[in-house]
Amino acid sequence: PEEFWGPIARARLRWDKEFTKVMDCNMEKGVFDWFIGGKLNASVQCVDRHCEVDPDRIALIWEQDEPGKEQRITFRQLKEMVCKIANVLKSEGVRKSDRVVMYISISPLAVASMLACARIGAVHSVIFAGFSAEALASRIMD
Repeated sequence: PEEFWGPIARARLRWDKEFTKVMDCNMEKGVFDWFIGGKLNASVQCVDRHCEVDPDRIALIWEQDEPGKEQRITFRQLKEMVCKIANVLKSEGVRKSDRVVMYISISPLAVASMLACARIGAVHSVIFAGFSAEALASRIMD
């Protein structure tokens, strides 16, 4: 794994902190740790890396409910959305490890909101819009 996955991970991912070892495993306990000591940000991996190479490449194609109606979002547009939402969340006091519950329909805004949470280190949970008030309350409290 070290010789194979190490070079691939170094070449294809942007690390906030470089890993010291590719894999550590304990077969008896069934525990496998990957990229020990490494830190990365999912939002940066999903958006920024691609935006730097080809910002006008399509990142999302949203097929709306109306037949034939779609919305195309480039990596540049997605990054702008993600950063704006992340800044709003931070201005509202959301910090790393905070939980953010989203009552939002499936859309590019939902994707950008989830990536914004990842960008600032917040944990997101999306709640289905069809739930009753009682069902929503129980899921939020859980």
